[in-house]
Amino acid sequence: MRIKMILPAVLLALASGMAFAGTAATLPQSFDHVGTIDAVDLGTNTIVVGDVRLNLAPDLQVYGPRQEQMSAGSLAKGQQVGLQIARGGAGAKTVYEIWIIPPGSDLESNGTED
Repeated sequence: MRIKMILPAVLLALASGMAFAGTAATLPQSFDHVGTIDAVDLGTNTIVVGDVRLNLAPDLQVYGPRQEQMSAGSLAKGQQVGLQIARGGAGAKTVYEIWIIPPGSDLESNGTED
């Protein structure tokens, strides 16, 4: 009887682990902009990184130091980040991905936003 009760829990745990493993993303080789978060305001959907103020996309994706998907609420002043930026009409720039850079990484900007 105990096995019948434990087996569904084990299967659920395994399925949850597989679902979580599928949320990890691959760290880009380069970023449009790299720097330290100076300020983030989710109320106005803006972020300041390395003294550059940028708009955040409505469908912004945030990835943590282990490449796991995170919420925008996990962004904080002082974090090292890499940004992927889309260009729209009239030269508008919008951040669509933010990657929290793991400590000790030597990732750099590709130079298009510096």
